[in-house]
Amino acid sequence: MSFEQSNAIEFDLSLIHQLTKEDGAHWQPVSVTRFKKANKELFYLNAHHGTGSDFVNKTFLVTRLAFYTLSLKFAVLEYDETQRDQIVTLAREHEKSDFFQASEPIFAAHLAMEKQIPFKGGEPSDRYMFSEMEKHGYSPDDIIGLHFLTAIRQMQRDGSFDEDQLSEYARYIFTQKRQAAGITHGNGMNSLEEFEQWYAAYNTTGKHYSKISDFDVAPVKTTETSYFRDINRALGLIREPHIDTVIEESLSMHDSVLVVYGGGHLTQSRPVFEKAFGPGTVLKLT
Repeated sequence: MSFEQSNAIEFDLSLIHQLTKEDGAHWQPVSVTRFKKANKELFYLNAHHGTGSDFVNKTFLVTRLAFYTLSLKFAVLEYDETQRDQIVTLAREHEKSDFFQASEPIFAAHLAMEKQIPFKGGEPSDRYMFSEMEKHGYSPDDIIGLHFLTAIRQMQRDGSFDEDQLSEYARYIFTQKRQAAGITHGNGMNSLEEFEQWYAAYNTTGKHYSKISDFDVAPVKTTETSYFRDINRALGLIREPHIDTVIEESLSMHDSVLVVYGGGHLTQSRPVFEKAFGPGTVLKLT
């Protein structure tokens, strides 16, 4: 066995942790955790999703520090590689903006290009996700509906929810998701009215969809019945192994890899990383 082979990082995906309600109550503050074994380093930045200026957004601040203070060879960001052209275009558009208003994958891509660090998306494609979810008994409407429901929750968090524009936004999102997944028109959700019918059929909260909470759509298993959480948990069972496989492959080609992903993913995959590397260390970036 060569020295390079002996230092290869192998992940045991069976160790992926399934999120619980208790996990959601104890998210780690935005930070970078370093995992190291021999010449291999994994830096995991557990992002909090949101938008805003990098001067006021903690995720953006830590992301900037990570790209500018760490010795990085590669980055894995939270997007699907079929969206790469769009991500790169948006990142370049924001290069000249004084007030950075973008999601953290776009901001991270902007910094990676600025620092000339190669990167790729860790997300499975929509085609793959729809195909795999069908094997678990979920329809295109279930996936598209949940996607829109979580988008509504995101708009609630960042203050951009506008009921007057919701119907138009719904048509845009539904068309985009159908096309990305290769679904022909007529199959899969097409309008806000169809979404409202789907939501009413499975909603057990008594809430209007504009009033949902993070927990209502969280990918966690609880004793309380929730079709929306069930769908999201099933999606997670497909997403997380794919994300970790991309990270593992990246580490096989590069000695120093930064991952910028939502904090819940670190909670899920920490057991995988700790078996491969040993315990991680939270870094103080300055």
